[in-house]
Amino acid sequence: MQQNEYIENKDIIDLKKIFKIIYKNIRFVLLFTSFVVIVAIIYIFIKKPIYQVESNIQIGHIENNLIARPEVLSKNVQLYFKVKDTEQNSKSYVSELTKIRPFEIMNFITIQTQAYTNEEALKKNQEVVYYIQNLYQDKIEQYKTSIKTQIEINKAKIIAIEKFQKQDLQEQIEILKKEKSSLIDAKLLDNTFLEDRKRTLKIEVLNKLQYQLNIELFDKKQKLEKEIQNLNFQLSEQNIKNSEIVGGYLISDKPIKPKKLLIILISLIIGFILALLIVFIKEYMFSNKAIDNKKI
Repeated sequence: MQQNEYIENKDIIDLKKIFKIIYKNIRFVLLFTSFVVIVAIIYIFIKKPIYQVESNIQIGHIENNLIARPEVLSKNVQLYFKVKDTEQNSKSYVSELTKIRPFEIMNFITIQTQAYTNEEALKKNQEVVYYIQNLYQDKIEQYKTSIKTQIEINKAKIIAIEKFQKQDLQEQIEILKKEKSSLIDAKLLDNTFLEDRKRTLKIEVLNKLQYQLNIELFDKKQKLEKEIQNLNFQLSEQNIKNSEIVGGYLISDKPIKPKKLLIILISLIIGFILALLIVFIKEYMFSNKAIDNKKI
């Protein structure tokens, strides 16, 4: 029990000693902390402000498939501009891509660019967007070319139906209607039987030709026209679209850096801690020296 009381009393004595040391050197602590804060404030005024522009891009798609996975696209663009920005800013800082990451929604990515002015930051952001749009433009154009080729082929087939197949069937029907010659050798069959047979054959052939003209060719043309309609839909923006900005560019009039309040707060804390550290080191050195002097 007495031992516990002794420990508590010792702790109180130590705390009193610490506060006594701080109070004794309070002027130095305040001056040193103020000095660090003043240096931080000077840094804030000397440091050129940095502005940020942000944009959100919806990744393009072909049919129901994205033209690129968001994480893959983000990494490719980040690597490209990391090299480019390093070369561009080698002599003096101009602008840079600071962040590109997939958004919470699967087919979106966020782009952040920074520069000494909003104009340069916006210019860099537009450059990144333009790069992304052109990255898969060839893929989109190849798809469009393929669809357009199919449309032209189907149109050519429809023209062939109208100008050649339809006309050919109509001519066959007209010839058959005017035909008076026998289809079967009269020497082989009785004249009465021959006339009946000839009439029957003519009707069968006419019916077949009429069916081809009015049903088969019509269905074939309708099918081709429907295919063209579907192919035209595949060329629409609902089915194929390049990456594009959603919501425009987000530009702030206030610089993102330096963070003035944060820097002042951190400098205040660091200055105070350093001042205390210096005070305690000084007191420790003086106390050791006093002990050595007593021993002598």
